[in-house]
Amino acid sequence: MKTYIKFIGLFDKKNRVHGVTLEKGLNLITGKSSTGKSSLIEIFDFCMASSEDTIPHGVIEEHAEMFFLWINIKNADYLLGRDADGKTCYIVSNPEVEDIKKLSPDVFDDCDYSTSDYKVQIGILFGIDAENTAENIEQFKDKRKGAGRPTVRNMMPLILQHQNLVANKQALFYRFDQKEKREETIDQFKVFAGFVDANYYALSVEVSILAEKLERLKKKLSKADDDISATYDKLLEDIEVYRQITGNDILTDLNPTKFKETPTYYKEEIDKLDLFDIKVDTNNQPQLTKYKELEKEENRVMAELRETQIHLEEVINSIEYIETYKNSLEQTPRLPGITVNYSVCPFCHQHTTRTVVEANRLKKALTNLNEELKGIPSIVRPLHEERLHLKQRIEELTEQLNSIDASKAELYEIVEALRKNYSLNKQAYKAIYRISSRIELVSNEALKELQASIEEQAEELLKKQQVLKAYNVEGKINLAQRTIRQTMAQYRKMIPFEKSLDEYSLVFDLKKFELYFSKGQNEIEVKKYLRSIGSGANWLNAHLCLFLALADFFYSEKKSTVPSLLFLDQPSQVYFPAQKDSSEAFNPEETSVGSVDEDMAAVNSIFTLLYKFCKEHNNEIQIIVTDHADDLKIEGLEKFEVIVRARWRKDGEGLVDLTRQEES
Repeated sequence: MKTYIKFIGLFDKKNRVHGVTLEKGLNLITGKSSTGKSSLIEIFDFCMASSEDTIPHGVIEEHAEMFFLWINIKNADYLLGRDADGKTCYIVSNPEVEDIKKLSPDVFDDCDYSTSDYKVQIGILFGIDAENTAENIEQFKDKRKGAGRPTVRNMMPLILQHQNLVANKQALFYRFDQKEKREETIDQFKVFAGFVDANYYALSVEVSILAEKLERLKKKLSKADDDISATYDKLLEDIEVYRQITGNDILTDLNPTKFKETPTYYKEEIDKLDLFDIKVDTNNQPQLTKYKELEKEENRVMAELRETQIHLEEVINSIEYIETYKNSLEQTPRLPGITVNYSVCPFCHQHTTRTVVEANRLKKALTNLNEELKGIPSIVRPLHEERLHLKQRIEELTEQLNSIDASKAELYEIVEALRKNYSLNKQAYKAIYRISSRIELVSNEALKELQASIEEQAEELLKKQQVLKAYNVEGKINLAQRTIRQTMAQYRKMIPFEKSLDEYSLVFDLKKFELYFSKGQNEIEVKKYLRSIGSGANWLNAHLCLFLALADFFYSEKKSTVPSLLFLDQPSQVYFPAQKDSSEAFNPEETSVGSVDEDMAAVNSIFTLLYKFCKEHNNEIQIIVTDHADDLKIEGLEKFEVIVRARWRKDGEGLVDLTRQEES
C-alpha cells in the first residue's frame, strides 16, 4: 500500500506544533542521546492505535497535549491524532495544510473516535475489508478461537524495528513475545499480502456450513439405508410367512442391491398378482415343519445359554476368590529384614547352623509370597477378558432366543387364525398386503428427495470449494517465501557478514516467521538461528535483509494492505552505542567499540543499502531512520544532507524544541 508520512509530531500544551517533516524515500533524524529520536517510532505506533503508551516519559510527557501524523495513503492525505491520555482519537480526511507549523488542534474538531472504532477506521483506510478471519463455522460462532478482525495493529511488527529489536539475536518482530500477537500476525499475513479478502473468509465459512449440512444429510441417508436393510430383512420374513401359508414362493428374484436401487420393480411385481387367483397348497404343512425346526434351534440355543451362564458364574467366583486371596496376602505382615547369627551351645560352646537353615526357609517363603503376589495380575487379567466375552455371548444368545420366539409366535398366529375359521387364503392376502406396504415404504418419495438434496448440496459445495481453491493461498505463501529468500540474498551481498556464513543461505519461514541460515536440503539441512551466531553485526544485517525483503515483497503485491513504510531505530548502535553520544557533533572515535575505520565502513554500507533500496523503488517505500550516526559517505549520494530531516545536537534541540519554550 503506497504510503508515506509527511509529518510526525505533537501539539504542546500551548497548542504549538513540534515534530519532523519527512519526505519520500530515505529519511534520517540524527542527534545526540535523549533528544527524542526514538520517540518518533513510539508516536507513530501510538497514533496507529496501540493499546499501550510507550512514548518515553520526561520532556515529551511534560509538554505533549496531543500526538499526530500527517500521512498520505494511496494519494490521499489524512491527519491521524490521539490525545496524550490515549482516550480520544481523531481522523481528518483531506486536511487543508499550508504550513504544518501553524496547524491548530481545532482541525480535529468533530473528527473524534473511540480507540476501538479508530482502530477499525485506520484498517479501512489501509484497505482491510475483512470483518473476521473465521475459516469455519466454529470459529465464526466463537471469536475466542482466534478468528478476530484483521487489524492494523498486526501489521506493525512488519514495519517497525525498535532500538532494542533491530540487532536482537533472540527476537525479530515487535511484540512477538505476546503469543496471541504472534499467532494473529502470522495467520493474518495472507490478508496483509492481499492473498485473501473478505469474500475468502465468508466463502470459507459457507463451505464449512455446507460441508456440515451435507454430512448431516448423508447420515440421514445412511440411516435410511439402514432402514431399507431392516425393511428388506422384514420383507424376507413376510415372504417366508407367505410361503408357509400357501406353500408357494413369491418374488424369487429378490436381492438387497436391486431392492435398494429399484424397489418400484418389486412393487409392480406384487401389483401384478391376482388376489383371487392365489393358490394355497392344502397338503403343504410348512408351518409344522418350521415350528419343529424352531423348537429344535431354541433348545440348542437355550442349552448353550445355560452353559455360558454357568461358566460366567464360575469365572466371577474365581475372580472374587483370587482378589480375596490377594488381599489376604497383602495384609500379611512383612519382616523389615532378617539378621542371622550363629547359635552357640551353652554347654559345649560349639556353633550350630540350625538358625541359618530356619532363616533360609523363612526367606524362601517370603520370596515365594512376593512371586505369588506378582503373578496374580497375570492370572486375573485373562479372567476379566473371558468374563467380558461370556457376557457378550450371553447377550447374543438371548437375542437369538427372542428372534426364535418371534418366529414361533408368527407361526402360532397362523394356526390360531385357522382355529378361528380364518381361511389360509385370507392369511395369504394379509401377507401380500404386508409385503406391498413394506415395499411402498422403501419407495417413498421422501427418500428420493433426500438423495436429490444430497446431490444438489454436493454440487454447490464443489463449486464453492473450487472458488476457494482458486485463491491458491498455500501456493502463494510458498512463492512468497521463495521470493523473500531470493531478495534477501541480493541485499546480503551489499553488507558484511562473517565469512563462516558464506556457504549458508538466509531463509525466512513464512509459516513460523522464523529467520535462519541454511545449508543443505531436506533431511540433511543444517540450520543456524541468530541466537547461535555471534556478532551484533550479523544480527543487525540479518534483520535489515529480512525487513527490506518484506518491504519489497509488500510493495510488489498490488493488493497488499501493508503501508510502504519501514522504521529503523538506532541501527548503528552495534558500532556506536548511543549511550556514549553526548557531544554537539557526531564523533565516531569517541563512540566506536572497535576499529573506527571498519565501523564507519560498515555503517556506510548499511546506509548505502538503504539509499539504493529506496532509489530502486522510486522512493515509493519510505524508510525512516532515527540514529546518532552523521556525516556518512553514502555511495551514489553527493550530499549527505539530502537525507537528513532533523539534526538535534545543540542544547534545547529535540523533538520538543525547548528553545521555543524559552522564547515564549
